[in-house]
Amino acid sequence: MAADSDSNKTYAWISSLSKRFSLVEMIATGIVYVKDTRTNTYQPFISGKGKYCKYDKEKGILVEI
Repeated sequence: MAADSDSNKTYAWISSLSKRFSLVEMIATGIVYVKDTRTNTYQPFISGKGKYCKYDKEKGILVEI
C-alpha cells in the first residue's frame, strides 16, 4: 500500500521494467519489490538464488541479502 502524501512515501521508484512493471524499494526495509501498475500490487523481487534483494544506490545495482 502506498502512502497518500509525498512526505509519507512507502515506496521509492528505482526503474521501469516495462509499461506494466517497475522496480521499487520499500523505504522502511530497503527491500526491492516489483510493482504491477495494472493491478497496483507489489511482489518482492527474488533473485535466481531465491534471496531477497536491496538496491545499492551508490553502485546502481541490486544486492542479494
